[in-house]
Amino acid sequence: MFALLRQLSVRTEKGPLRLYALCFALRTQGPPLCVVFSVPKRQVRKAALRNRIKRLLREAYRLQKPDFLAALPQGSVWLLWQWLAPTPPSLSQLSALMQQLFARALAKCARY
Repeated sequence: MFALLRQLSVRTEKGPLRLYALCFALRTQGPPLCVVFSVPKRQVRKAALRNRIKRLLREAYRLQKPDFLAALPQGSVWLLWQWLAPTPPSLSQLSALMQQLFARALAKCARY
């Protein structure tokens, strides 16, 4: 699934946050949004810090999810959020970045 997501998806990034989004015109069997969070071990060596960043990513996504679902077209979207900095972000910074990247990804998906 991850290889397919990286090969076929629309990639957007801003600062240390990267988003891979794969849009489907029709609704798939699962939920309309399928989400994965990733913090590469090459960027953040300590597992405790990687887990903290993943928790922050999940919390920022949870706060933004109603807005994402409202903006979603009738199809489905698979999302891979990737943090690429060695330091953890603040929740407000992360929420703003997620909103911008999601809007950009949906605009790119609409072109296809």
